[in-house]
Amino acid sequence: MVALYTSCYCGSPGTVYSLYSNGVIANTLGGISGGAGYGFAISPDGKYLFSGTGGGPLTTISTAPLSIVGVTSTVSPDALAVSPDGSKVYVSGDNGDYIYTVSTSSFAVINTIAASGSIFPESMVISPSGAYLYDTGLGTGYLDTISTTTNTVVNSIYLVNPPIALAISPDGSTLYGATETGDAVIVINTATHTVTHGIPTGAITYSIAADKQGKYIYAATNPTGAQVDLVTISTSNYAVVNTLNVGNFAGNNYMMAVSPSGDTVYMCGGGSLHLISTATYSVTNVLGAGCGGVVAAPS
Repeated sequence: MVALYTSCYCGSPGTVYSLYSNGVIANTLGGISGGAGYGFAISPDGKYLFSGTGGGPLTTISTAPLSIVGVTSTVSPDALAVSPDGSKVYVSGDNGDYIYTVSTSSFAVINTIAASGSIFPESMVISPSGAYLYDTGLGTGYLDTISTTTNTVVNSIYLVNPPIALAISPDGSTLYGATETGDAVIVINTATHTVTHGIPTGAITYSIAADKQGKYIYAATNPTGAQVDLVTISTSNYAVVNTLNVGNFAGNNYMMAVSPSGDTVYMCGGGSLHLISTATYSVTNVLGAGCGGVVAAPS
């Protein structure tokens, strides 16, 4: 069974791969206009992929068979978030300080949301209920909470060390942010809109992912030169329980995903996909597929 999908961060036209759980390529889809990069997401039912990168359009891809089914040329994705019912995908990117709502049935922009504090929002997550969208941008350091009912910003908080990447707990009560400038993971209560914890990672932190069991947070850090570490944090006490040197990668696009069972972390880095066992804290496979973005199938 195909377990995950990666996008090739290698220029235009882009390529998307479907892979088995051991990292072996099952299918390849090329010809993606504008490239396929770190703007990468999957629908909750696993039927569609959404791919794009700054300067290119949003491409909607069917996973069975792997094929392009729609292109939205009016948006240029940097960050993507898909509604829990799969009917909408939220897109932020090079078009300005806006978030665009795209219908997944018509591929048309159906709403435009003005981000109050973020300049070119770089990371977005949606609550499990679909009621709220959270975005952050490094330009001003604000984290916005957006109501998906009214399509307006309902709260905006200033963060001294704004996250470059976001993840959310399975119950939607907690946001996790990877801080590039603060060398830490910050924990934000979504009910009170306050930072409750700062977890030192010891290095610049570029990417973050959370397991579906709500037990662990995984952060990608860059401690020295090109070295990339995977830092594992327990959500029970917000303590670092393991730090693994994954390898030496050029660049800082370390997009990550966690398998539904929580047994594997998938990390893009240096143009390769790294499979990491969460039981043994070891790299079990490395696949050179030009990996820029990675998402795990929901089941």
